[in-house]
Amino acid sequence: MRTRFTLYYWSLPFRGSFLSHLFAAAGEPLERGDVDELVEHRRSPPSEQPIPFVGPPLLVDGENEVAVSQMPAA
Repeated sequence: MRTRFTLYYWSLPFRGSFLSHLFAAAGEPLERGDVDELVEHRRSPPSEQPIPFVGPPLLVDGENEVAVSQMPAA
């Protein structure tokens, strides 16, 4: 079974740790998205992205098909 939430972030130490800790405290599993998948999302046309965004972090709720980005494309 796939985790409901996926976080796409650069695979650098401490990146996304705050969100990971919040999800852990709430008892909600959080999957880390693959960096290659993040790059693929970013290179796609905005109409094909989960949400038009400039860069990570990107949080995707796979159950409700909703995405949130700290750096949305405006």
